Amino acid sequence: MPMFKKYLTVFIAVFSVLRLDAQVLFNHHSYQDFIKGKVSDSGGNLYISKNGKIQFVNLFDFNADGYPEVVVNNDHNGYDTPDAMIYHNTASGLRSLTFPFAQDAAAFQNFDYTMESLKNITRLPAAGGGKALIADINQDGYKDLVFANIIHGSTLLEMPSYIYWGGADGFNPIRRSLLPGDRAVGVAVGDVTGDGLPDIVVANVGREHMYAETPDYSYATLSKRAGDREKTSYLYKQTEPGFAPDSRISIPTQFAVDVKIADFKNNGHKSLVFLELGQPGGLRIIPVENGKTGQPQILPVFNIRFSPSFGKRLAPELLVKDLNNDGFADIFVPSAGNKSEIFWSNKGTFSTTNKTILDAENAFATDAADLNKDGFTDLVVANFYSFDGKEDKYSKDNYNFETNSYIWWGSTNGFSNAHKTALPTSGAVNVKLADVNHTGFTDILFAQHRNNQTVDISSCIYHNKNGKFYKEDYTELQSFGAADILAEDLSGAGRKDIILINGLSGTARHAGLNDGPGNESVTTTGLPMYIYKGNAAGRYGTENLIRVPEASQETNIAFADMEDKGHADLVYMRTNGYRVAIRYNIYNYPQEKEITEVEVPFRGNTVNVADFNKDGILDILVTPISGGKGALLFGLGNRKYKTELFDFDYMAYSS
Repeated sequence: MPMFKKYLTVFIAVFSVLRLDAQVLFNHHSYQDFIKGKVSDSGGNLYISKNGKIQFVNLFDFNADGYPEVVVNNDHNGYDTPDAMIYHNTASGLRSLTFPFAQDAAAFQNFDYTMESLKNITRLPAAGGGKALIADINQDGYKDLVFANIIHGSTLLEMPSYIYWGGADGFNPIRRSLLPGDRAVGVAVGDVTGDGLPDIVVANVGREHMYAETPDYSYATLSKRAGDREKTSYLYKQTEPGFAPDSRISIPTQFAVDVKIADFKNNGHKSLVFLELGQPGGLRIIPVENGKTGQPQILPVFNIRFSPSFGKRLAPELLVKDLNNDGFADIFVPSAGNKSEIFWSNKGTFSTTNKTILDAENAFATDAADLNKDGFTDLVVANFYSFDGKEDKYSKDNYNFETNSYIWWGSTNGFSNAHKTALPTSGAVNVKLADVNHTGFTDILFAQHRNNQTVDISSCIYHNKNGKFYKEDYTELQSFGAADILAEDLSGAGRKDIILINGLSGTARHAGLNDGPGNESVTTTGLPMYIYKGNAAGRYGTENLIRVPEASQETNIAFADMEDKGHADLVYMRTNGYRVAIRYNIYNYPQEKEITEVEVPFRGNTVNVADFNKDGILDILVTPISGGKGALLFGLGNRKYKTELFDFDYMAYSS
């Protein structure tokens, strides 16, 4: 948008028939001339520059050609609803969606490989898929698929779980039922009521903002915060016609994130086992007899939390299985931190004194079987991430997702640190054991949610070689932020097909987190800011696009002539909000890359530009998302700024 004239001259013209006289009454052209005046409300975006210009503060036409630019400050590219996928195990084996050497192959070769792979892949729509299971729910002889759905930050309404009904043709996207749940995270199937028909239980965590982490994340504190929606899970009782809304029974729970059904006393009476959030968290065991729930037993457990939030909320999963071959089901509880625990059954009863603690860093799920056929049950623990040990105030993600999961080999002495095998995994959030390749030995299947850069990674199957596993001997299957993995012979061919429940696609973190000072590149895991150049044709596309290194996540931006040189400069936050960056003459980026950066001692979220002290030089206001402080960066000229802090105990999203 064109700048105003640098000066203002007023002429008084006196006309007569014979001559024209002009007299200059005043000539205002300097900062000192104009600063004495005032602008009305409609002039709120105007200021007087040190050079005596009356001009806009916030600019929309960056090169003053009369055509405004369009700016998109990209934050993250998460695709929340990737399909679940069934990899059909043919006589030739399993074939991944993508070519293993895609980064080196010709484009058409990659295209051809994927098209061929799709012939043996079934896609099933999901809505942020989560934990899943396979069971013949309606007892028609075909296995059915049920899984929870949850999308981070999507809605406060109930989100349904999905049931895909099996048939002679396998699974069909059309043959689907919705199972209401209040942000259900876990599902279980079993005959709870004792009428011979499988029922469905969903573990509801409730509203997402209610379980946002606080300094005190204890079970007791969460109990005080919980409303009715956080204190209710559902039992769907099946009747002969199927499931109906009026057959739903409410089960008292608290921020439940998983559920299992078990006959702990081997007497035909089921119990419901819920895992509940908190540090400590809760293990709620509810006996059911004659279709009615009894008094629950609540055992404290170490630390039950959702996964670090990078666009997807995932919760750990219980294992209820006989782990010591005494004929009674035990309970493995995975925990955040460096320890998890096994609660041993004493003929169907449990206590805090009868348990084993295992060293397992941020375990998320487990499965158990006799992998080496020595008569002892072995335990496979999927570890989601480890800590890298760095102390970096700028970083949100001091997590290392490229870590190890472990096989704990069973023995006469139980499980021990001295008798375990490491298997490399990336963000493993679930594990299942099955003989996939029909060798008579049980393989290990990991659902891998992410690595350190993206959630668009493969899940993997480690093959069992006569009771041994090698880190080089595995098969990868492309997944998209996998939340669960299942193995089932869906065709009756004697080969296990692989079901991957995908939960998210895209880069694994927000943009602008870990970029260093002076970084001029768009990082591999970041997203650039888009500036579309205005033009007479009114066309905005890739042909007139400026890609600017990313801003910090969820922050606002400003464009102003910070040096009074007649062009727009970009003012924005970088490095997770701890650095204000000013990119000069942004319309000519990347040909011009001059930048000024100022650190602030808090995590900033908003920037606003104005001449706050009316000295003719633009200043910058920074308000925080966290840190308890805000800052005014007073312009001193020559790209220098003086920082003055002020108290601000709020979370600012705009200013």
